[in-house]
Amino acid sequence: MTTKHIGMSDREREFWRKEFAILESRYQAMQQASQELVQALDLEFKKSVRDIPTDDIVGVSEFYPTLREILATVGMNYPTLLFEVTDDESQGEGIEDLFERASRNLLEITNGKDHATQALIDALFCRVGKIGIDYNPPGDDIIAPWTANSENEEDLISFNRRPPFAVHIDPMVPPHMVGHARYVREKILIPLKYLRDDKSIKHRKDIRPMGQPDDRGALWGVGDLMYEQAPGDDQQAVQDAMLNGEFVLCDRVHVKTHVPGYNGRDPRRMIMFAPGVEEPIKNVPHPFMKRNFQQRMNSMDEPMFDPETEEPVLDLMTEADDGLTGAPGRGWLVKHGFPFVFVKIDQHPTSFYPEAHFRYLKDIQEGIIESISRSADMQKRGSRIVLVKESEKDGDSGDEVGKPIGVAEDGERIFVPNPENWHPFEWAGEPLKGQNDYMDRLRGLGQRISQMRQIAEKGGMTATQAALLGAAAEVNEQWGEAAMSGVYIDMVRKGFTVMGDPRFTP
Repeated sequence: MTTKHIGMSDREREFWRKEFAILESRYQAMQQASQELVQALDLEFKKSVRDIPTDDIVGVSEFYPTLREILATVGMNYPTLLFEVTDDESQGEGIEDLFERASRNLLEITNGKDHATQALIDALFCRVGKIGIDYNPPGDDIIAPWTANSENEEDLISFNRRPPFAVHIDPMVPPHMVGHARYVREKILIPLKYLRDDKSIKHRKDIRPMGQPDDRGALWGVGDLMYEQAPGDDQQAVQDAMLNGEFVLCDRVHVKTHVPGYNGRDPRRMIMFAPGVEEPIKNVPHPFMKRNFQQRMNSMDEPMFDPETEEPVLDLMTEADDGLTGAPGRGWLVKHGFPFVFVKIDQHPTSFYPEAHFRYLKDIQEGIIESISRSADMQKRGSRIVLVKESEKDGDSGDEVGKPIGVAEDGERIFVPNPENWHPFEWAGEPLKGQNDYMDRLRGLGQRISQMRQIAEKGGMTATQAALLGAAAEVNEQWGEAAMSGVYIDMVRKGFTVMGDPRFTP
């Protein structure tokens, strides 16, 4: 089977060139903001504290325990889907149990839980997590997004968590419905060799590997939070490996509706662009659009049925005008028309991308760090200060006694003429009045945002305060669990629907 390449007009090429520039500007700003949140998780703080040297700032993470709590509660460590079959034509009982076992096996074989958990982490720091759906054909060839298939079962769909900022959604998408988007763009790394060996790729001789990184350090992490003005060791290692491995950073676009300049009849396409190549290197009908298959006929012109299952035998060999088997049908094999599962914990009134969850905790963590750092700084400044009466300054009771006192060990005896002339600086090192209450208030605000388990009344906390935190915990947990339940439902539903197509049936 050879899928026919679709031509592209100058107007359409210009549309995609401008659209990619719009997306780069939009996602670069979001990526940089998310990078700061990840650095805060790693105790790398850019915000300074007045009058305190950077080396003396006490790094206290509110992010780390919150992240673990969210993963342990709403992360769905043991997802189980329950089915209700309402089709009157379903024969026999136990079909629901069969679907439940099949869904568990699908998530296990495809490592679906691992990809969902990582996408949840992406959503907490990067606003929306993304899981791509692909089909892994039989054999040892690499599969889209051009990774080795040893971790995926052959002749089966596969789930792969995508770097959060490697998947760009049409800016015109409404806040609540990704299915209204015109297209979704992927930035994917492909080894040059595989592009040149793939006969379905056009202009293979014109494709070149990536060159030297630009002055910004480049977005070569392909969305995995590698954007920095000065790349660190990890980022530099990734960039060097890409240069050494001859990779090509391509754009793959999943198109749903007509765009300016397209003159074809069916807009449902998958387009690929490579840097430096004016024409698309692939522009074909989308493989996940629905197709209609005719029933095969025997030599006597009678419909054929499978002798074991008695199901119709479909014609999977005859090609349509577009080069794919079967005739184009209405709709998609995947919900919303895009082969992705989007992980969104929150909603936003104007944007498909809600603010990252940990952005709401960033100022709280910085306030706690500043408060604790000031307390530690005051204790350090006043921990060894001693006031000495001036008459003790001269003679044997002067420096010869003062120096040992400054470095004395616990229990050491030092003799002075009059101990009453030596006094510690009593108030030094004590926290400012109300400082501990201030930190407690900050932590309470953070718990209202992220607390996932109801808590009993604590010391220093009134029953009303405990009830408020308990109510917030219940809302937070149910809200997060509902979002993750939808993720696993989408993964299984899309997986089953794709496998239901004769082209992708295992």
